[in-house]
Amino acid sequence: MRVAVCSSPKRTSRSGNFSRGLGGRPHDTSAIATSTIDRREPTREWTRDTRLGFGHDARVKRLFLALVLAACVPHRDYPPDQIRAAKSLSEVMDVQSTVADPQMKKADQASYTDEDWKAFADVGSRIQVTSTKAKDFSKGPEFDQLADQLNAKAKALEAAAQAKDAKAASTALSEMKNTCKTCHSKFK
Repeated sequence: MRVAVCSSPKRTSRSGNFSRGLGGRPHDTSAIATSTIDRREPTREWTRDTRLGFGHDARVKRLFLALVLAACVPHRDYPPDQIRAAKSLSEVMDVQSTVADPQMKKADQASYTDEDWKAFADVGSRIQVTSTKAKDFSKGPEFDQLADQLNAKAKALEAAAQAKDAKAASTALSEMKNTCKTCHSKFK
């Protein structure tokens, strides 16, 4: 297919010499300096891939969107005094998941590093604060009971971290994770 290309701001037609100007009326473009370019129709695969979002530009756009969405996910790593000032249950839960989730993945390990013990002590102390603060936004007696249970498990994790007791730490992490799952299944 041959397409006329010109330096005019008016669009050219595929048929050659006539195009519609800004007023919508056809006019003769033969007087305008033009050159012709041989443009091939896109292949069916190229069109489909672009439409479905598999082209290069689409991949860049999807990557950018993924990065933006990841940045929008709240990651609240508050110290205890800021946790006490939280204004909503979702804020408390965001802090709790930011702090605890990475450590919960270590639940069934046989041994831990010095970094792990330090992290466990920190998680234990902060989860004690979040579980107490969560009761300020109570959803009833069962919710409060689960918050108290989480608080007790957090105290056990902190004690296990101070004693560097791997079995007790693993048990405390597993029980904390189960308490969280139970609460989320009932109240989320």
